[in-house]
Order: sequence, then structure tokens, then C-alpha cells
Amino acid sequence: MIDYDVGMAGAELTPAQVSAQLACRNVLMVFIHLIDEGRSLELVELFAEDGVMEAVPHTFRGRREIRDFLTSRAGGEGTRRTVHALANMQFRHVSDTEVHCSSVFTLFAYDAAQPRANLTPGALYSLEDSFRKDADGVWRFAHHRRALIVEGGA
Repeated sequence: MIDYDVGMAGAELTPAQVSAQLACRNVLMVFIHLIDEGRSLELVELFAEDGVMEAVPHTFRGRREIRDFLTSRAGGEGTRRTVHALANMQFRHVSDTEVHCSSVFTLFAYDAAQPRANLTPGALYSLEDSFRKDADGVWRFAHHRRALIVEGGA
């Protein structure tokens, strides 16, 4: 969880910080869009080689474990589709090569085989992410943690 510095909340960011924040935001948005588009196997490339993905209570360390986990889940969802609505993104710049982000998302799931989907929130999750800039200047997940806040219901 981000340790907020209230006194710095309105401070202007440097151009490098703005650039880093936009790059990290893009990594997170691509992550969510790939899931919603049924392309979760591509998520592995968004992680550093030694990156960690936590889907509480499970933890996967390194691209190989993350890939194995995603492969085990691929193709098993039938006509189930998802939409993730991301909100409340808060960034903290740790260094020129490390940025943390705290956010929440609402998960909507529906059956694509139904002509009229009745979307209701399925769950609310917190995300705690650490991003690291690699030697090639690309930002990737160093650590991605998803934890359930509350399950929805109709």
C-alpha cells in the first residue's frame, strides 16, 4: 500500500516522472485490456524476467511460473467475458527506475452467448503494483498484487 505524502500531493512532477507515470499506467491498462480480450497469455511480456504476480492467495515468481499459471487457465472460460473498470490510480515515484501504483478495479463478467447481458459488478479488487524500468528503458511489472476487497451480487 502506498504511503501517501499529503504535503506533496499537489507538487508538480518532473518531465521524467510524468513520462514514467504514463508508461506505468500504460502497462497496467494493456494488462487489463489483454485479459478482457481473452489474450491473457500475452501478459507475461509485461513482467520483468524476475517479476512476481500475486492473485491472493496465490503467488507466481518469474515469467516461467506466471506463464505456466496463465497457460493452465487458457481456454477454460467458454463464453464468459469480462470488463475491468480501473479507478483511483495513485502513483509514487521511488526512484528513476522504480514506481509504485495503488488502484482499484471493479470486475464485470457476463456470458457472451446471451443476446442481452445484465451487467452487475462481480467484485471489487485492490491492486498494488511496483514497476521497474529495465536496461532497455521499458517499464514492466516488478510486482503485481491483486486482492479481493468485496464480492458483488445482485
